[in-house]
Amino acid sequence: MAIQDVSAFSSRLLFVPLTYDFLLAVTFIIAPREKDGVTRPTPVGTGFVVSFPSAEVQNLRFEYVVTASHVVQGERETYARFRKREGGVHDLPIHDWVHHARADVALAALRGHGPLRLHLKHIASDMFIGPGTKPIGVYPGERVYFLGLFERLGSLGDQNVAMVRSGTLGAWEVGDLPVEAGSIEAQVNSGVGVVTPSQMIVETYDMEELSEDRERVEEREKERGDEGAGERVAGADDE
Repeated sequence: MAIQDVSAFSSRLLFVPLTYDFLLAVTFIIAPREKDGVTRPTPVGTGFVVSFPSAEVQNLRFEYVVTASHVVQGERETYARFRKREGGVHDLPIHDWVHHARADVALAALRGHGPLRLHLKHIASDMFIGPGTKPIGVYPGERVYFLGLFERLGSLGDQNVAMVRSGTLGAWEVGDLPVEAGSIEAQVNSGVGVVTPSQMIVETYDMEELSEDRERVEEREKERGDEGAGERVAGADDE
């Protein structure tokens, strides 16, 4: 995922090392896997927490977990792993993934996490860059940074500790890129990465299933009379 930093140099924006808050927006997608006859919660992919402002209710934001569609397609149950403020981790059930029709992108509403004291942050949609959002502001040859998780280091997966990889931007907006099913083997700090276009995340957010869900939540907020309340996350206190 590409996001924009606010540091200016030579009158334009650059990508620079990210603050710790961004690392707390990264999560492992968890699904049950059987090994040696025992079923265990196992990391199967990386996700990010993103948020969008409500168009109808002031100070209300909607949080979503975004991941690659292939990570969660066919899974009967999935969870997002977050660190807890008092230590340890919590695997939060994630339901009703909505998949982009053409891109390898899936979103699901993040709900019911308010009382759990999870140590998480979100990446606001106004920080997205790329087609359909805002100008990229970075050019080939410049250094970029990738947030992610590295499951092979077991302790990082167990603790949901994110890593930052870096590399040089070689190309941008390359069409008809040949991609075959399979895996990519790379060293931890190689800087190899495939970035999900922010435009595809926004398009998934605008899909009917998620739009109808937001409308229901907004109507509930209006009925409660909470429109003038301080900034809050929709459904965080849902059971």
